[in-house]
Order: sequence, then C-alpha cells, then structure tokens
Amino acid sequence: MKDRWIPWIDRSIEGGILLFIFLFPVKEFIISNDAISLIKWMALYLPFGLWILKMVLRKDSSLVRTPIDRPILLYTIVVVASVFYSIDRIETLAGIRGSYLKAIVLYLVVLNNFQTKEKVKRLAVTFAVSFVVTIGVGFYNYEIGQYNIAGGIIAFENRNHNTMGKILGGSFPFLLLAFSAVKRPIWKGIAILLILLGLFAIFMTLSRATWAGAVFAFLIWGMHQNWKKVMTAAMILFLFILFSFGPDSVAQRFALLETQINTISNRTPIWEVAFQEFKERPLLGYGYGLNIFEKVYEDGRTGQPEEAMKVTHEHNLFFALLIQNGIIGMVLYFWIFIRTLILIYKMILSTAVGSDREILVVIFSGMIGEYFIHALADRNNVGNLALPLWAMLALAMAVWNRIGQGAPNHSPAHRVESRLVEVK
Repeated sequence: MKDRWIPWIDRSIEGGILLFIFLFPVKEFIISNDAISLIKWMALYLPFGLWILKMVLRKDSSLVRTPIDRPILLYTIVVVASVFYSIDRIETLAGIRGSYLKAIVLYLVVLNNFQTKEKVKRLAVTFAVSFVVTIGVGFYNYEIGQYNIAGGIIAFENRNHNTMGKILGGSFPFLLLAFSAVKRPIWKGIAILLILLGLFAIFMTLSRATWAGAVFAFLIWGMHQNWKKVMTAAMILFLFILFSFGPDSVAQRFALLETQINTISNRTPIWEVAFQEFKERPLLGYGYGLNIFEKVYEDGRTGQPEEAMKVTHEHNLFFALLIQNGIIGMVLYFWIFIRTLILIYKMILSTAVGSDREILVVIFSGMIGEYFIHALADRNNVGNLALPLWAMLALAMAVWNRIGQGAPNHSPAHRVESRLVEVK
C-alpha cells in the first residue's frame, strides 16, 4: 500500500525541483516579492520533505555515496562552525539559512532523486529554458520596458546588470545542449543561432567578467564537439554582429579593457585591503556571510579615497573564500571543485557519445568558465548565485553513480528498482 505513493512522491519531488530551477533568476515578476519567495521556498523544501517521507515509507535512510562526500561534509562543518567566531553572528546565520542551506538541500535532493538519465536531462533542459525566458524578458526590458536605465540587459527586476551577468553565466552552459539535442541540419542551425543569441545577451549585461566566463565555457564545449571550423565561423559571425549592430555601450565597455587592464576595474585596491585583513585571521577567516566583507573592508581600509568607501564584496573567488572561512575553507572548497572536475573529465573520456556525455561536457565547461574564470573577477561562488554550481555538482555525481563509476549505497531492492526504471 505504501509503495503506491512512491511514484507520486517521486513526481512531486522532480516537479518541485524543476520549478525551483526555472524560477532561479526570478527576483520579482507580476506578483509580489513575498509571494514569489514563498513559491521558490516551497519548490525547494517541499521536495526535501517528500524525500524524507519516501525514505520513511521505504524504511531505507541510506544516501547515494560519492567521492566528494568528505570535503562537502568538512566544508559544511567549517561554514556552520564560523557562527561561533564570526564578527557578525546574525549575518553569518542569515547567510547559512538564506543561501548555503539552499545549496546543500538542492545538492542532496538532486543527487538522491535524479538518478535516471531522463531526469538528469529534464533538469538540465530546465536550466536552458529558464535562461531563454530570462533573456527574452531582458531584451524586452532593455528595448521597451522601464529598467534599461541600469546600463545593460536585466530581467525580473534583478536591478543590477552585473547580477544578471552572474545569473546568466550560471545557466548559459546548459543552453549548449540545444546543439546536441537535435539531428536535422536546419535544427542544428537554429540551435547555433539560439546559442549566439545567448552569448549576445550575456554581452548585453556589460559585465566583462561574465563575457570571459561564457566565452571560455563556449570554447571548452566546442573543443569537445569536434567542429572547430563551424565554431570558429560562428564566433567570428557573432563578434561581427555584436560590434556592427549592438549598442554603443557594448563597444565602449570593451574598449575600456585596454585602459583598465592594470587596475582590473579598480578591483586591485579592494584586493589589497582584503589580503591585509586576511593575514589577521588566516586559518578560519571572519565568518560565513554575504555582507561580512563589507564590515571587514571598512575596518581595514586605509588611504582609500572617500568615493571608494562602500564596497560590498571581494570581487574575487579566492578572497571571498579566504575572508569568510580562511585557508581551511578555501582548501576544502577547491577539494570539492577540483575533485569533481577530475571525475567529470575521466567520465567524458570513458563514456560513449550520448546525453550523459553531453551533459558532462556542459558541466565541465560551465564549472571552468563560470565558476573559475568569471569568479576570478567577481563573487559568484557563494550565496544564491552559486546554486547552479551545486546543481552541476549533484548532476555530475548522479551520472557518476549511475554509469558504473561508483556503487550506490542503497538497499538491493532499491538498486533493482533503479535498474528497472532506467530500462523503461
């Protein structure tokens, strides 16, 4: 009798997570901000509760085991423990509750409930659909709506175009799946145009760090497609269209690279203060939290012009990790990150052409492009902006678990059921 509820629970878990992923870019749209926040909260935590219920009904509380379990557990312990030594415990608690907890819940629910090939594909496609909808709203707002005063493409009242760059950068790699999902030449052409439109939207954010991350992701993915000539021609065409017909602000922004390359858009003074403050607490940092650095910067800033007084974050992956959780936090973070990349690369080499391999290539490209290259000049590795990264980690480990690289820590009956579902 209890088993009759399991399929309904599974569908509800999947539906909730897909809704959460689709709404990831949405800050406020049509309905009130409180309402959309409640919907997103339920779309994430209701599946988590249903997953717990499923384990109770099955009398099986075992979890899928992966090679990154240990570093994730240790990193989580460091993040939570930072409450006790944080310079602002309220901010640290808010950061854990408001962002890191979401990341861990998303990771666990996806890893343990998206084990079949079709579920993995649907989640990846949801990221791509969310990206397309977001840029559609962004173009509308830029050309017709009231928010183009922000200086670049924005959508769903994410009022800062740099924030939009981070949002689009995290989901753009999944758009690349459009090329491999179709077979006929005409659809291949449409897929390429859609990808180029996505790149154009990213350039319209006017965030140069996002440009670099997206281009790296595109090029890494392209090398695995073995169509270098087509990719090169597409990039040349894209750049020609961009600078011939794009807004003047894009070309002007790109021209600033030459004059600002030494200061990297005035980030180096921020990094100097961050490094000096890091040396005061090198092992464990100042505590997890999105606004911790603002307090650290104001305390440590000396000789800075008054205009540079308000700095909200570190603008760098390394310094964000070092300030919040010190050397220990940074080592654990990169243990997770690099270990996952190595596993993905090995799976790509050993996996036959198909949807699993395509998704692994996309994740590999996105992790390097967005969460390393882009993150060198911006902070997109913490907070809600890191949710696509944790989804990538979960998807990669779900594929690793399913295709025989690892052994799931499930009961024999559940393993048989998983195989039957996969055959179907």
